[in-house]
Formats: sequence, C-alpha cells, structure tokens
Amino acid sequence: TLAGGIAHDFNNLLTGILGYASVLQQEVPPDSVLYRDLGAIVDSATRASELTQQLLTVARSSLQREWKPLDVNRLVQEVVGLVQRAMDPSIVVRLHLAEALRAVEGDAGQLHQTLLNLCLNARDAMPNGGDLTIETANVELSEEEARSIPDLRAGPYVVVSVTDTGVGMDASVRERIFEPFFTTKEHGRGLGLAMAYGIVRAHGGTIHVYSELGHGSTFKVYLPAQQGTPATVPDRPRELPRGRETILVVDDEESVRAVLRRMLERAGYTVLEAPDGRAALQLYRERAGTIHLVILDLTMPGLGGRETLRRLKELDPNARVLVSSGYSENGRAGEVASLGACGFLQKPFHIATVLQKVREVLGSPL
Repeated sequence: TLAGGIAHDFNNLLTGILGYASVLQQEVPPDSVLYRDLGAIVDSATRASELTQQLLTVARSSLQREWKPLDVNRLVQEVVGLVQRAMDPSIVVRLHLAEALRAVEGDAGQLHQTLLNLCLNARDAMPNGGDLTIETANVELSEEEARSIPDLRAGPYVVVSVTDTGVGMDASVRERIFEPFFTTKEHGRGLGLAMAYGIVRAHGGTIHVYSELGHGSTFKVYLPAQQGTPATVPDRPRELPRGRETILVVDDEESVRAVLRRMLERAGYTVLEAPDGRAALQLYRERAGTIHLVILDLTMPGLGGRETLRRLKELDPNARVLVSSGYSENGRAGEVASLGACGFLQKPFHIATVLQKVREVLGSPL
C-alpha cells in the first residue's frame, strides 16, 4: 500500500515534468540546443517513471516480470547522453557500438540504472581526468570460455564494457566490490554496485571485473542474447494528430489536469475539467451529448475512477473513456477494461502518446 501511494504521487509529479517538457520540445526546432536539453528531461522523467514501476513490482506479493526485447545500443546511447552532462571536461567519453547487436530480453529501466551506475563510478575513479570508453559487442562463449567466467553458461551474449583510466583497484578491493555496504568512497553507501550486480544476475548474466591499482578498471556486463536484432524504435513524429472534439479531463491533481489541458488545447481540442468523480458525473449530465471523450484518473479520493467509470456507462452506454494511471496496464489498471474503458494512458504522459491515443479512440477528426 505504501509503495503504491509513493508511486502514485511520484507519477503525478513526473506527469508535469514529462508533459511540459514534451510540449515544449514540439515548439523548438530540432537542431536547437534547447531541443536536445528538453529531450534529456524527457528521457530522465521516463526513466524515473520506470523506477516507480519497479517499486510497484517489488511490492507485489507475486512478482510480475514484464520484460521486453531491448536494443542495448540504444540504452547505452541514452546513458552516455546523461553521463556526459555530469562529466568534468577533463574526462573524454569514447563510444564504440557494435553493428547488428543482438537483442536482450529485460527491464530497460533496471539495465539503464546499472549502466549509469558503472559510468558514474568510472567518473569518480578519475578525479584528475582520463578516458571513459563504453563498448558493445556480440560474443559467443564456448564451454571452455564460460567456465572461466563465474555464473555463465556457453552460448550467445551481448557484452557492454565500461573502461576507465582511473585509480584502479587492488585484489582485496576487487574481491569485495559487489558486497552490499562495502565502499571505498568517503560519502558512499556501498549499494550501487551491489544493486547493479543483482540486476544483471536477475537477467541471467554477470559482471566481470578486471582492474589493476593505478591502471584503471574494466567492467564487462554479460547479458544473454536473443535471436536476431531488436526492432528499431521510431523517433516520435514532429507532426502530431489534431482534433476539434470536446474532452473532459478528470483528475484530483491540478497539475495533471493543467498539463493535459495544455497538450489537448494545443492540438485544437476543447477541454473541460473535473477534480473528482462526482463533479465529472454532474458535468457529463449538464453537457449531455457534447462531450466526446473522458480521460479519467483511476486513483482518486472519494468516488474513485472505477466507480466513476461504472456510473458514466450507466448514464451513457456509448461514453468513450480513457483511463489514466501510474499503475501499469498489466497491473491494477487492467481491471477497468472489463467495465468498458476504451483504452489506457500510462502516467507520466508524453504529448505524442496522449494525442495518438486520443485520436485512436475518437477515430477520424471532425
């Protein structure tokens, strides 16, 4: 319950951050520095949302594994984009990505967090500057090679190598770096590498470390490869769908209503707002026949989203309702589909996702 409440509140905050950043990104030219900076905010907010989903996953009594085929090259590029903003100019970041890299099945948020941790550790190991090199490769381990790397079997792997030219480690430190609460940093907590190792092991892989004192370190992340290469993720379109219909937004958070209003009005829609289920039902009665779509928050105090949806369908069996929630569609929000919802919007929202989903439900523009 506590985890669910925290995730709900965090996702409402992230809805404002991701929503406004994605709106602003549509209003600046793609070659602008601002466009790239806004893209970094969008990426960071998206990853933060994935972390709240992990919180919910850990809190569930039966852990649901919602893994997908991943493009590791894309993950590495996102991490490098974030890391470069946190690097001292004396550190040179070098990136070498393998062509036709195989897909990996896993959780993008967790692996992103793992790679980010390794890169930031490498940065901290180079207080006087140096080179940070990140490489990806397809590797086929033979039986003999697999025996030389603990916890691995023979077969195909995707390997991400993070190499620094920093202070390095002696044998006594190397043996303990994945222990929880072990740290060599003055203000470290000793959880970053332990968490990274746990995530990679949960994905069926391992982390192999080579380091010498005074000569830098290399962390190699081995992840079991899938057959073939992952599908390319298309860039979000600059031209977004528009419409002239009237949409009722129902959410107890004023910031969420405000960002949805900004997105929808920018695309030509008329927007009505309601802060709770009772106000939504009253407005729907008063404006009978003129509201084309309702975007309804699932988790509201008082009359909740589920009961509001049920009563809306009693008022108008043909009511079109999109449910919005910080919970995943495969989790609690999935239950509402049985009550007649037309679709699902995952908080936090990106403007492209909102406008595309709205147009899917409403059909051809008026």
